[in-house]
Amino acid sequence: MKHSKNIKKDKITALVVGAHPDDSEVAAAGLLYKIARDDNYYLASIICTDGEKSNGIGDSNCRVDEANNAAELIGVDEIFFLHFPDTKLHNYACDLKDKIDKIIKDLDPYMLITHSQDDNHQDHRIVSKILSISGKRVPNIFHFNSPSINTNFTPNYFVSLNETELMEKIHLLETCFESQLEKPYGLDMDEIRQESILYAKKYCRVNGGYPDPKIFACEPFYAERIIQSFKE
Repeated sequence: MKHSKNIKKDKITALVVGAHPDDSEVAAAGLLYKIARDDNYYLASIICTDGEKSNGIGDSNCRVDEANNAAELIGVDEIFFLHFPDTKLHNYACDLKDKIDKIIKDLDPYMLITHSQDDNHQDHRIVSKILSISGKRVPNIFHFNSPSINTNFTPNYFVSLNETELMEKIHLLETCFESQLEKPYGLDMDEIRQESILYAKKYCRVNGGYPDPKIFACEPFYAERIIQSFKE
């Protein structure tokens, strides 16, 4: 299933791929907002499952609806729902890769944004591995942080967020992913906020080695391959 609202024309394509609804927004909503607001970019999204295993309110379609609402709020130009079974992507890796390969061939993205292989969730790892293969000719590949990331994740690229941008991200998550707020191990806004600020203090430093006071928060990524940074 695909939803498209804008014509690609001659724009640069950025493609974000998440295993579940909310994965890319939790990790990279700040970056996605920046891309969506740049008239030079066409922002597309792939969501591999409907996230039905972590549906907190009993409606099998609610997480797809939530993802659509988030995409609309961010300004995503095109979204692909692949509807593979949640938590079972390892059983469908070949079919998943075929679908992703076709989308990448059609869109010819300049930038891929997706999961890290240093992640404890099996669906996240499968998506990351497929994108490293399917995206072998894409100039820029960025792997994002997630609540299930492990200690092997070593970010080397950071997107800075001011206080207003961080609050916009938090508002997006609270507004669009209500099913994930109240359930056990669901989204924790305080944790997301504090981690974003901590990453800025830990990694975003000036030449003297001190935290850069101009950077309030950041989103961390591991750049597997980078030819040209996204211009903020």
